Amino acid sequence: MQTFGDVIEHLHSEVLRDFADPPLWSTAALCEFVAQAHDQFAEDTLCIRDATSAAARVTLRTGVEFYPLSESVLAVMSARVDGVEHGLVRAAGPAIDGYVPSPEVVQWLERVNYGAPKDDQPLVFATDYSVNGAGAVALRVWPRPSAEFDGRKVLLRVIRLPAVQCSLDTLEVVPEIPRQSRMALVHGAAMFAYGSQDADGEDGAREAKYRALFNADIERAKVRVARATFQPVPWGFNHSGFTCS
Repeated sequence: MQTFGDVIEHLHSEVLRDFADPPLWSTAALCEFVAQAHDQFAEDTLCIRDATSAAARVTLRTGVEFYPLSESVLAVMSARVDGVEHGLVRAAGPAIDGYVPSPEVVQWLERVNYGAPKDDQPLVFATDYSVNGAGAVALRVWPRPSAEFDGRKVLLRVIRLPAVQCSLDTLEVVPEIPRQSRMALVHGAAMFAYGSQDADGEDGAREAKYRALFNADIERAKVRVARATFQPVPWGFNHSGFTCS
């Protein structure tokens, strides 16, 4: 299976085997079930990691501290101002607002001050904010950018939901989740399809069957994501928990 259309065809003919006339589930309904499975799979596995799309770019403006991100962004892993060698340091809002930060945050804030940063050059970012309660993540930078940084891009590494979802207009589009996980879309969509029916026949048992398969797909994908992001833990005196006095 390569495209959303392939997923829909396999779901319809090989799993649901819906040959009624008219069918129990319309193509539009199947597209919605696949879209739900696509979103849930991406959110539960955190498998879509992006550093190149528009969702991973923010344009700085003079004196502006808060920047709404795409609603598809689940988390920001790192941030760096384009043209600046070192990345922004992550901190929580209370540390930026002047409350007493933890010793770890103090160390982070001190580390980013090497290289004689320019006045009002953003050094720190926080993402523990939402936009108007809508659920979209907001990026906060500190200090507020000066005119010198107006128009400069902040380059992000983000974890996000799929940018394009399954619909009648996108059947030729390839899903963003890994190729080896495409069957998860079929399992998840079948789960939603049987769950949408009245509790008659064997729909409840079939929903439970495909829920178990979908959850197993998610757990396997989590292992692949963990393998891809594995990083040995470095150590040394005076950092990473080792001190010398």
